[in-house]
Amino acid sequence: GLAVDDIPRTRPPRSDSPILGLVDSGVMSAHPLLQGAVLQAEALSPHIADGEDRHGHGTLVASIALHGDLDHAITSALMTPIARVVSVAVLDAQNMFPDDSLWESDLAEAIAYCAEQGAKVINLSLGELAKPFKGPRQHAASAIVDQLALQHSLVIVAATGNIDPRSYLPAKIVDSAEYVAHLLESKNAGLLAPGTSALALTVGGITAADAAGGLSSREWVERKPHGRSGWPSAVTRLGPGVGGAIKPELVQVSGTLAFDPTGVALHDNELKVTGAGIRPGRLLAKDVGTSFAAPHVSRVALAVLARYPTFSANLVRALTLLGAARTWNGAELVIDGAAARAHALRRLGGFGSTSIAGALDVDDHRAVLVSEGTIDMDAVHIYELPIPTSFFESGGVRTLDVAVAHDPPTRLQRLDYLGNKIEFHVVRGMTIDEIAETFANIDDEDGDDEDLDGGDDDEQSDDVSSAVASDASNEKPAGPPKISALGSKRVGFDAPVKLLSRGANQRGTRTFTQKLASADAPWHIVIRSVNRWCDDTMNQDYALAVSLRRDDDRTEIYAELAAQLEAIVEVRIEIEVEAELEL
Repeated sequence: GLAVDDIPRTRPPRSDSPILGLVDSGVMSAHPLLQGAVLQAEALSPHIADGEDRHGHGTLVASIALHGDLDHAITSALMTPIARVVSVAVLDAQNMFPDDSLWESDLAEAIAYCAEQGAKVINLSLGELAKPFKGPRQHAASAIVDQLALQHSLVIVAATGNIDPRSYLPAKIVDSAEYVAHLLESKNAGLLAPGTSALALTVGGITAADAAGGLSSREWVERKPHGRSGWPSAVTRLGPGVGGAIKPELVQVSGTLAFDPTGVALHDNELKVTGAGIRPGRLLAKDVGTSFAAPHVSRVALAVLARYPTFSANLVRALTLLGAARTWNGAELVIDGAAARAHALRRLGGFGSTSIAGALDVDDHRAVLVSEGTIDMDAVHIYELPIPTSFFESGGVRTLDVAVAHDPPTRLQRLDYLGNKIEFHVVRGMTIDEIAETFANIDDEDGDDEDLDGGDDDEQSDDVSSAVASDASNEKPAGPPKISALGSKRVGFDAPVKLLSRGANQRGTRTFTQKLASADAPWHIVIRSVNRWCDDTMNQDYALAVSLRRDDDRTEIYAELAAQLEAIVEVRIEIEVEAELEL
């Protein structure tokens, strides 16, 4: 075990650092890695003695949220927690909810208490073990979490929950990729509540190790990990969420299990994650589970708040989503059809793995634009999207990422669980009047855009596709304009808009390998509100985050966009359908 003297010096977090609400088994507040960061460690339930951690789960989770990857962090000369912690113990020494109380009530009380103490981010690395989500109705516990997230403007991060590989794998396997197909086919691998929460960022697990290191005294040469680095963990659960929403939205390192001729679910320290431990004489502990993936996402959200403390929960979620990148392409899956493969990838991997750098970092070749708005029911907001000159130059790659988050009201009794939905569309070569006319008159059921979206790369020249769209636009369709009639004037993303709009957390990416056509300017982002069962007089808050990226060896884009946006601010024109992006 690691001695106290081996731990780098840890200084307390800044006095104005954001507060993490930790709802778990409590924390060992005197642990060297947590000292000075724990504001409160409480137990609100009469069935739990106090807020000290008697299992170790909460302490490990807290250390990951505060310091990230402990294997890397302890090599630093100085460690500073990214946040302060308010902890409420709801799990006992066996890491279970007490039998003598209603766990949903304990959970709700703990979340509300953390919010009252100033927590803006809540980490929920726990769940209901008995009832994996099979739909169509939302879990009661998840509905409570959604209500609290909306009421207190919280960023809630929840784990998918864990599944024992022995419940879905045959007695013997020989291929390290075999488990993925069995997991996708399992009827009991659905998300655990509160991981089905629509407003929460739900986090699945991936593995980071490519080889098993050995745990037992008698090793098998054939011992192998399930999967390779970046692949889904063998213990993660999968979506979709309520209403077919993309869940989990994000994945992070959770560790995985191994297999050899003796069994298919073997624990191995080399395949686990490292965090703070509570055992006497041992400052660090190792474990496996999506519980330890969730705090990595909480850490990204806390980093956003640390830099921008006034940002809303919606904008923090949008930026956290914007930082995502895929870790696994599912190439080893035997699946017929691109759409079926993409569906499998989303069920296990969501939008990918997020990072602080991906959420916040800008440089000469990457710009991040953000906006927050309030939109009426069944209304449209239009943002002009500045496209840098470099995107119209030959060579290299151009990437557009868009993330949208909103916090709609929810109702447990309804199959259409979300009170309204938000869609985002990117269009090019149209005036604001043309866009407004098109999107104001479309029917909500217009168009199954599976055929328009889903491509993350251009297969043909944009000049050619623009010409096709121009020809099509000369044919005036009868009746109201339709989104499908826009053709290539609407930019496709790696997931269909209709699918993305099923959830409160959305992210799309589009990669252009050929130069954009200057004739396609201007570009706009359209935010469309669609009412389901809300009062027509209500309005909906939302946040939009956009990333524009260019190869490092190409013309820089940040300075050009900064100058354009400054000019826009100076000559701002207020009209109902137009809004602005901020750099």
